[in-house]
Amino acid sequence: LFAALIVGTLALRAFQRRQGQEVARARANAALHRSLTEASADLITRHSADGTVLYASAAAEEMLNVSARELEGLSPAMMVHIQDLKSVERAFARAAGGEVQTVAFRLRRRDGSYVPVEMRAQGADGDVVAVTRDVSEHTAEVVELSSRREEADEALRARTRFLASITHELRT
Repeated sequence: LFAALIVGTLALRAFQRRQGQEVARARANAALHRSLTEASADLITRHSADGTVLYASAAAEEMLNVSARELEGLSPAMMVHIQDLKSVERAFARAAGGEVQTVAFRLRRRDGSYVPVEMRAQGADGDVVAVTRDVSEHTAEVVELSSRREEADEALRARTRFLASITHELRT
């Protein structure tokens, strides 16, 4: 009986030691994940399947001028431009179903202006984890390139008209 008690006590201590190690590992992993999300320039969020924000990283402050805590509990309808809302809701629904989704849309800042963003979302344990990146610089570059192309096309059309006019004058 005494031997069984000692064996049981030793087994309990070994179990408690392993459990303590697992808890310490889980805490270390949680701390690592939190430090990664807080250090990222991209907005990292966790959402319910309907898109309601459950967690937001500190990047919300720089991107939207809103604290991460203020985003928690908000639905997409409160942050996403009305014209982009259906595509964002569809992306959350598909991501919750297991599909990785990428969608571009506009997010509202505290001052009411909108910032163009691109979000990549995927399901995780019944929720959706999303990484959202500000693409306003990229969008400005695309607009600038488009403008330059239009100017170049107009210059080409003017040159063609001029050459056609000169050739016509030379023939007559």
